[in-house]
Amino acid sequence: RPYVIALGDAPMDSEFLALADIPIIVCGPNGRPDRTLHARFPDAFVTGAPAPFGWADMINSILDDPTRFADESACN
Repeated sequence: RPYVIALGDAPMDSEFLALADIPIIVCGPNGRPDRTLHARFPDAFVTGAPAPFGWADMINSILDDPTRFADESACN
């Protein structure tokens, strides 16, 4: 079964993160996830670095082991 993965870093991304099977919050320039997004999606994966590096690292992690993301229900 295919999974929908969405990455976002701002409240304007809430709608498509809500539609995703696997929502991922990309940290902001301060190295932390947006508080509004994190409150709305407390079980979302959170990148370890701000964009663009956090985004790239997460995409590479998904490509390296896609089953890890599909099998986990709780995240960072």
